[in-house]
Amino acid sequence: MEELITNQQIIDRISMKLNAVTNYKPFKLSIAIKEYSDKILSHYNELIFEDISALCLQAEIPAPLNFKDFGLVITFEKPCELALHSQEMVLDSHLKELIAEFGALIFRNAYLVTDIKELYHRNNFPHLNFHTDRGDAHENKYSFYTRDPFDAEQKSPRKASTIFIDNAVAYLQSYVEKSLQPGEKGRRGHYSIFKHDRKEMDYFGQLILEQRWGEPEGTGEICMINNQTVLHSSYKHGLDHGYRIGARYLS
Repeated sequence: MEELITNQQIIDRISMKLNAVTNYKPFKLSIAIKEYSDKILSHYNELIFEDISALCLQAEIPAPLNFKDFGLVITFEKPCELALHSQEMVLDSHLKELIAEFGALIFRNAYLVTDIKELYHRNNFPHLNFHTDRGDAHENKYSFYTRDPFDAEQKSPRKASTIFIDNAVAYLQSYVEKSLQPGEKGRRGHYSIFKHDRKEMDYFGQLILEQRWGEPEGTGEICMINNQTVLHSSYKHGLDHGYRIGARYLS
């Protein structure tokens, strides 16, 4: 369950980073998963009888347990046209800072300005296959996903979600499921995990952040992550795999 941010000092601090791109539009700020790193530790401490943090470090997992709170959600009162990156595909520097703090950044009731709106391709990720879009060598390490409210295909709510996890969750879940190689080190490019006959949905809002793409018809949604710190996947809620979401990669 998302939790509205009510502390005015925190609101002011975050708003200072958003003012450059929101034209001072009124918005609400929420956290998708509060105390995320604590939730990860609490869950896996019951399943793995070792020091969880030390285990991740020994396995050379990058940025493990990196987010105190996971997923910053910015919801605008009215539809908002935003310039979130340049035509040269460089993400706003203040947004990079917020992604570093919260892992995932989600805008609701928002869409992109005309000069960057079409700089994308369409994609639909496999079900429960957590992966990274860009490797360590890529400079454009930020993935940026869009639901365009003016696009006939994307106008309605989507039948599939995009879900996100901290790098540590991918490794620790693979450890629990005994799918790691002996002495395996480093983060994989993809993990096929959490395939528990829909019981994995119990972890939504706990270990897994779900971007539902479920806002009302004609409502724009934007989501972005850093591929070095967060893995993502599609989640198909039924036989309809959902339309292809807009995707682009930014430096």
